[in-house]
Amino acid sequence: MSLTTVTFTKTTGPYEVPVTGSLTTDQLLSFKPFTQWVANMSPTIHVEDVAVTDVHWFGPRIGFMTIKSTARLMGVGAPIPGIAFLRGGSVAVLVVLRCEGRKYVLIVRQPRVPVGQAALAEIPAGMLDGDGNFVGVAAKEMQEEAHISFAPSELVRLSVGHKQYPSPGGCDEFIEYFYASAAVTPAFLRSLEGRATGCAAEGERISLTCIPYEDLWCSVGDAKAAVACHLFENLVRTGGLNDTVTTTRIFRGPSELDSVAAGLKEE
Repeated sequence: MSLTTVTFTKTTGPYEVPVTGSLTTDQLLSFKPFTQWVANMSPTIHVEDVAVTDVHWFGPRIGFMTIKSTARLMGVGAPIPGIAFLRGGSVAVLVVLRCEGRKYVLIVRQPRVPVGQAALAEIPAGMLDGDGNFVGVAAKEMQEEAHISFAPSELVRLSVGHKQYPSPGGCDEFIEYFYASAAVTPAFLRSLEGRATGCAAEGERISLTCIPYEDLWCSVGDAKAAVACHLFENLVRTGGLNDTVTTTRIFRGPSELDSVAAGLKEE
């Protein structure tokens, strides 16, 4: 059934497009990834109609949405592919821990049903919240997934020039990348290995490990890790970033991890 109409813009000006589906208008327009999808549409792509085909709820709010649209370049010719899985932006953090002259990358392992992996190795990442606070979400994910507390001011943005889209053929997701680094003791590295973390309320079952930085490229299949390293190394190469710590604090032992974990349980 018809929900509402939304306003797109083409080269000749704004135009209205009907949207069908089972949501109310308020529910549809409250889902920021959908309104951003509409706002970001190129004027040279003419959208004729939109159908909301599937909605996945995270409690009282929409988490994911699948839509199918009819769209044509400049409004002529055959339709171009118009199915999209909308989930919005996310963040990923390259965490480099420096110990006795070597660099290690913090890795989280967790079940990933879409790829059939029980313990997929990735760098810490998470979905963007509704207010678009990229660095705040990055810091929050570090606490929840790694029990490491970096202040937002201690995270450096790696994304430059344009958004990073991991799967633009079917999904609107874009990833903002950050870098954080600290000096740590051997005791701190040992306390990270195998540590169980994650937000139980969100069904996360995460364990931690560290991989030598020089081995990361051939040790994990996480595309986020590859992109983060590429951005980091090229920013260092071009002088846009120093290959050094982002905090003067030294992480010394398990008590620091336990303190962050205890704080999360109290929230």
